[in-house]
This record gives sequence, C-alpha cells and structure tokens, in this order.
Amino acid sequence: RENTQIIMASRRQLNLTLFALLFWVNFVQCEKFSQELENLSFDGRMPLDDTASWYVSGSALALKDYVRLTPAVADRTGALINKDPLKTEKWEVRIHMKVAGELGKGGHGMAFWYTHDTPKVATGPNSILGNTTKYTGFGLFLDTTIPDNRDHAKNKIILVHSAGNTEVTQETLKRSAYQCSSMYMNVSDYVLSIKYNDGVVIVMIEDLEGTRTETCTRLRTKLKPSGYIGFTAQTSDTPSTHDILSVKVYNFDPEKYAEATPRESGAAREPAGKDVIRQEHAKDISDMSS
Repeated sequence: RENTQIIMASRRQLNLTLFALLFWVNFVQCEKFSQELENLSFDGRMPLDDTASWYVSGSALALKDYVRLTPAVADRTGALINKDPLKTEKWEVRIHMKVAGELGKGGHGMAFWYTHDTPKVATGPNSILGNTTKYTGFGLFLDTTIPDNRDHAKNKIILVHSAGNTEVTQETLKRSAYQCSSMYMNVSDYVLSIKYNDGVVIVMIEDLEGTRTETCTRLRTKLKPSGYIGFTAQTSDTPSTHDILSVKVYNFDPEKYAEATPRESGAAREPAGKDVIRQEHAKDISDMSS
C-alpha cells in the first residue's frame, strides 16, 4: 500500500511537471509581446504622494528600498493594495519577497490576492492573514503555522480560489489540494511568479537570477477580468517580518495594451505601460487549448 501511494504521488508530480513545461513553452514560443504595467509594479521605492498607485495601510511601512507589511511585533496586520484594476486576461506577477523569523515557530503569514473587489485590511474571526474570509478571486497563502510534516525547514504555499459565497478559513488552507512546500523563511532572493492565461493559474518558485525554476501548483479556474492585486500579512505571538522588495506585473495580450494603462490623475499622463522583451523571460501566451 505504501508503495502504491509513492507511485501515485510520483505520477501526480510528473503530470504537474509536464503541464508546467507545456505552459512555459506556450509563453516562450509565440509572439514575445511583453508589456510591463508600471502602475501595478514597483521596484523597492514607494512614492507616498498622490501619484502612488498603492495603498499602504495597517502596520505596513514604506521604507527606503522595500515595503514591510509587518514588523517583528505580535498581533500586527498590514496591507499593500494596488488602486488600479488588472484589465488584461493574460498576465504575470513576479514578487521578490522576504519572510524572516524563527523556523518552526509560525510567524503567522502573508498572502497575495487577486480579487474582484479591492482587498481590505481585516482582523478578528472573519479574517484570514489580514483579509476578509469571503472574497471573489484567489488568495495565495504563505502560512508559517502550517509546516511541512517531513521537512520543518519548509512551509506551505497554498492557493485557494473562492466565489465569495463561503468563508476561507485555516482549515480550508489545510485541506486545499493546490499547495506545495518550500523553504522561503529567511531566504533573501526568493521570487514567486504567478501567471494566468486561458483559465489556468500557475505558481512558480524562482530566484532573482532566473537560474532556478520550480513548479509549485496550478489551478484551472475562470477569473473575472479587472481584478485587483494586493498583499496582506499578519503576525502571531512569535512574529516574523514580511517584506515586499519588488513587484513586477506584465501584460502578454497585445490587444489589451491600451486598456492596461493606468488611471488618469489630474493632468493627462503618458501611459505607464511599456513594451519590453525580457531576454530571460521573453514570452507570449498562446491559447493552451490549441
């Protein structure tokens, strides 16, 4: 029986790896259109005037080169939420982040959100890692209170989609089939890549140089367009710091170029989106069903 379980687990991992490979080939082999959405991105420095596209709230602090969602203080909740909708339906979000704390103690955790409504800072029994337990879209949870049973240096990364009609709780995270284990605590070059196209969300783990790429999980689901992205974090009695060092958002749909530009504020501004072909990740998304 144990051998059968090992074989089944190996087959699932093989299927996941093959799917990720096909997904990646679709990115690389097509027209190589790539538009960085600057209003949805930031690289360390966070402007704090009216031109800023981000809300920094709760315990979050915009520091010189990064945003700290929570300090190493118990019972703190912080959020970094973008004001503009992500209008394209073929996109990638690359997050350079750092979670620092004592291994195995559970700090408590942070989450990336893509939701139909703007994520809001929430605390108390109806909250999950700083956001409300009812949301429409998905949350990607890095919860350090859920360790890997085999390797306590690793913690879970969990993807949970919700239609907004049921609560997503700690038990929901534990039961989710869309998860992986990863050593992200106290790692300085940790990068998460979340890609969406044609009804598929895929989560990849990378490093800054792009020399390491690992598939975490994938989920088939149809997301509503024009969702909002953001981050929340929460600490417990053994707190960790949760830092966002940079966020890069890319549009891979040429037809959505004009629509993906930022909102107007005061005088007319030049579109913040720009066409870039990243040599290390030059890619476009094709129809995966073709």
